[in-house]
This record gives sequence, C-alpha cells and structure tokens, in this order.
Amino acid sequence: MSKFIGIDYGEKNIGIALSDEGGKIAFPREIFQNNQNLIKSIKEICDTEKVSGIVLGESLAQGGQPNPIQEKIAKFKKILEQKTNLPIYYIPEIWSSIEAGKPLSKYEQLKNYERKTKKKIIHNDSSAAAIILQRFLEKNKYK
Repeated sequence: MSKFIGIDYGEKNIGIALSDEGGKIAFPREIFQNNQNLIKSIKEICDTEKVSGIVLGESLAQGGQPNPIQEKIAKFKKILEQKTNLPIYYIPEIWSSIEAGKPLSKYEQLKNYERKTKKKIIHNDSSAAAIILQRFLEKNKYK
C-alpha cells in the first residue's frame, strides 16, 4: 500500500492533499502559508500519515518551458528532499488551479449548508493539490 502527499506550491499559500492508503484517490487536506514553518508542517504530515512519496506540481507553460516560479519550486523540492528523505515526483500543474476553481457541486453546496458554515468545503489551493496528486496516481497506477 502506498500513500502520497500532493503539494501545490504558491508564493503565499501551499495547498496540501493526501491520497488514500491504496494510493488510488486524492483528497484535499489543508492549506499552509508559505513561511518558515512550512517544511516542518509538511514533514509532520508525512510522518503522521506514513506517506511513501511526495508529489509536487511542476509549473510549466503550455509550450513546456518552466514558468518563473519553477525556480522557487525546484529550491523547495531540494529542501523537502533533505528534510523528509522521501522521493519527490514532479507532475505538471497546468490548469489545476483553474479546475480547482470550478463551482461547488449541488452535493457539496448541500453539505456546506448542513454544516452551517460560511467556510468553503474545498479551498482552491488544496483542491489544486488534490488534482495534481490524482493525475500522478492515475498516471502511475499505484496499488
């Protein structure tokens, strides 16, 4: 069984997603601010959830060239590798934030209403991380 963590890196916020223990389905988890506690917070999730790998969104333009933020993502990846000792896999994040911004389904709206909260059930950053992670899981068919 393989469990993975997915990361949508942003300059202000970092979206986090986790797969199920079978490595088949990705779920939005939470959002962290991009600050000095970020690596520690991610490492804690990796340790607590016993993940076997990290999936990181790779920021590429439509033509395949790296976007300006990709340099920061590469630096982040190196630090994360050193601190977690886990393999890190890149998956193109193209359109993940746009997909994550789709309106909530009727079911999600109903759940939100039933909880009587103004908080969105799914936040774009963690949803984008789940989309990135799901792409990886489908591509690699982990079991």
